[in-house]
Amino acid sequence: MKCRCPTRQIRNEVVGSGGEVEDKEAINEAQVAANFESKTAVLNSITTNFEEAQRFVENTICKLRYGAAFLGSSINWGTEFYLFTVDELYEKYKTAKDSGASQSELDAISQQIIEVEYRNNPLLLKRMSLLKQLEPYPHMKVTEMETMLSTNVISKEQFLVKLNFSTYIARFERDNMEITEFGINLPLREKVNIIINKLNDYAKEDAKRVPDAGNAVGTTPTTA
Repeated sequence: MKCRCPTRQIRNEVVGSGGEVEDKEAINEAQVAANFESKTAVLNSITTNFEEAQRFVENTICKLRYGAAFLGSSINWGTEFYLFTVDELYEKYKTAKDSGASQSELDAISQQIIEVEYRNNPLLLKRMSLLKQLEPYPHMKVTEMETMLSTNVISKEQFLVKLNFSTYIARFERDNMEITEFGINLPLREKVNIIINKLNDYAKEDAKRVPDAGNAVGTTPTTA
């Protein structure tokens, strides 16, 4: 029999229910998801109040500083909250991939992993998010890429970028600067395209230098 004490009711109303083991009863996956949904609902309900409070403070400061030149502000804390641990997200990712989830779904989960894993390190979070956009076929293993190469689904250059991704990124940074600082004033799309094109140039150089490069996993051409 569940406790109906006022203390628990107040607590559940404030922070939501679920997310912990209650009454030692076995619960299924759908019930677990519902439990987290309760906590998300509470967070969404109080987010609006915090947004309004921040908007009032920011608007007051800006009006005092800029006067009639200040037009207004927009405060949005978002509606998605990550209530899972990194390990839980990795398990969620593995299950989704094994179940044949779309690339978009895998992208969403992998982005959650990055944001939870590096939430306390903004610089590393920015770097990992950028690397995610630069790596070709991010949800494919090298062995899977090798199969695609052998059936001419991808080019040798694409395979080499995947195989030597970290090496090429390090080379790019030696030749230029850290990827997070490179093209800081450029639109993100243009910045990403420039870096990707340079990585492809490295792969083309290696493909010419070592004609058989990419024919076997673990073959890493020597780069300058």
